[in-house]
Amino acid sequence: MATSAPASVLETLCRRFRGVLDVERETPEEADERRRVVFHHTDDGRLRLSVELDADEGARLLAALDLARVDVSAETPRTTFDVSAETPHSRFDVSAETPRTRADALMVLVESFLAEGARSRTGGTPTEVRLHVTEDELEGGGGFIENAGCVGVSAETSRRLACDAAVVEVVEDVAGRVVRTGRRTRSVRAGMRRALEIRDQRRCAFPSCTHTRFLDAHHIEHWADGGATELDNLVLLCRRHHTFVHEYGYRIERTAQGTQFAAPGKRPLPTRYPLPQSPSALIERLAEAHRLPG
Repeated sequence: MATSAPASVLETLCRRFRGVLDVERETPEEADERRRVVFHHTDDGRLRLSVELDADEGARLLAALDLARVDVSAETPRTTFDVSAETPHSRFDVSAETPRTRADALMVLVESFLAEGARSRTGGTPTEVRLHVTEDELEGGGGFIENAGCVGVSAETSRRLACDAAVVEVVEDVAGRVVRTGRRTRSVRAGMRRALEIRDQRRCAFPSCTHTRFLDAHHIEHWADGGATELDNLVLLCRRHHTFVHEYGYRIERTAQGTQFAAPGKRPLPTRYPLPQSPSALIERLAEAHRLPG
């Protein structure tokens, strides 16, 4: 590419590629340190925020702000100032995206949450993250997220985002022109999602995790590797532990005893036992656990 691309384009590509390599070398602890929201009050009482998120989380935030900004623009009439012919014409359009309209959109998100509270995603279509990736890149390359500013992501991040997602097949010719598009399909359909939630008791299957909201349906053997979208090949994971499995090398498999996890290079983690369905079942389990031999 250096023989044909302008220097500025080449520099951008190299910077993004270097950024993806840096993320791939991160440990979960280092990633947690980088993922943060920092705020402080200025001398005049205003609040200043600094946000650093993973690429796919940033795409969701930008998508939400964009929807909220459209809502703000719909409620605020466009104002046009028409003056005499002797005076230069001026126009003020509040629908244009500016830092001020983004601030208005952020407050729409805040007020909506305060009014309605949290909403758990237990099915249906999540906030759209537009990931561009080829079949070969799922194996060892990586894609880019369009609605996060075309940020490059690693192959494992691409596989995680494609685990429980609507996938549209786009066929291009050698010149990059779209030749054919397939129908939009969902990897995990609503009926199977409900069965999965019943089996995993609507919580993350990772040992000791108690998250019950914003759970992804993870393919134990990824569908890109030929894994079937069947109940025995699926498990519910929260966003954090879904990242652990894809980006940080945690292993997972289904056994006769349930779902088994193992950290990279370490022994398997303790199996998470299912929750008892009734108080009597809990008492029986406690009695069994503390019964003395003989």
